Amino acid sequence: MENGTYLVVPAVIFFDGKLTDFEKIFLAFLRSYEDNHKRCYASADYIAARLNKPRDLILKTRKVLAENGYLKRIQDPTTGIWYLQTSKRYTPTKLPQDVRIEGDDWEERGDETPHEQMCESKCAKSPPAINTKAKTEEEQLAESMLEEATGFKPWENDNRFILVGRRPMKEWPDIWLTAQQLVHVLHKLQESQLEPSRYRDLFDKATSRLETWKIAGKSTKAVDCFSWLTGFVFIEVLNESNSVQRLKRTLERK
Repeated sequence: MENGTYLVVPAVIFFDGKLTDFEKIFLAFLRSYEDNHKRCYASADYIAARLNKPRDLILKTRKVLAENGYLKRIQDPTTGIWYLQTSKRYTPTKLPQDVRIEGDDWEERGDETPHEQMCESKCAKSPPAINTKAKTEEEQLAESMLEEATGFKPWENDNRFILVGRRPMKEWPDIWLTAQQLVHVLHKLQESQLEPSRYRDLFDKATSRLETWKIAGKSTKAVDCFSWLTGFVFIEVLNESNSVQRLKRTLERK
């Protein structure tokens, strides 16, 4: 796909009238990332960044291709990682007999029926519908706290992003989360009755532990920061906050 390689659209896909142009290009893009077993491990976030399209559109397109039998989403029983697999054979297809050949007047419209002319005119005036679901405040906040994928940043070559869509946080770059995971963490913080001024303590403490791992010579890439932030690290911050509150109440009584 890059450095002189190509995206290839098989004829059976190219002439499938049920698919849009983007859906055909999307499938060609996935095939360029397949391994020898026809598996593509690229996450929806990674594909959205590479194609510069909304994540919702990527998920919708993936669903359409699956419904048309071109794609399957399978979970590896060994690793638990989800991957995409193309599921139709790409056999050579003869060109339809009504395809124009060289020498035809492509601008001539006299051979079209009024219905065809009306449909073409309507399609030209109507832009393609894109699923632009409005983000909640928590989703917007989560996006603002995570690095934005552009398709050109070095960290986008990391498997944590390619395989599962995790991105580093802007202020705590050692912490990698998906937007959905960060939304869950923020929601848990709001429900905990923890003082908003102490929200940062959660990410600071997780970063501190990751630094300890680095000093010990351990790799932090395999760390599931989401389970830390919603598990024992979260409990530690909550317990510390409760201890401070109890101390304040004790001092106030005196």
